[in-house]
Amino acid sequence: METLSDHGHGKYKAQFAQCIECNLAILATFENDKPNLKNALSSPNAEQWQAAMDAEVAQLQNLNTYELVPLPTDWKIIGCRWVLTTKRNNDGDIIKFKA
Repeated sequence: METLSDHGHGKYKAQFAQCIECNLAILATFENDKPNLKNALSSPNAEQWQAAMDAEVAQLQNLNTYELVPLPTDWKIIGCRWVLTTKRNNDGDIIKFKA
């Protein structure tokens, strides 16, 4: 009976295992690319996240996308949340903090 290693497929197993290890390392590097607000503002990049959020609010104001009005007593406020994303170049370096 012939095995996969008889045909030289053993080298592919080693390459596949190495590829999995590499991908796991990449995933660990990028796992914080979509932090929640609390984690973003307590991270070493807190100033960049705050600047990204400030820029987003300023852009919404410049485009007149909303108007602050008094809340009628029989109405409820709708919620909202920040969606934060780290943008990276092909080398994995951070190029933008997007809010």
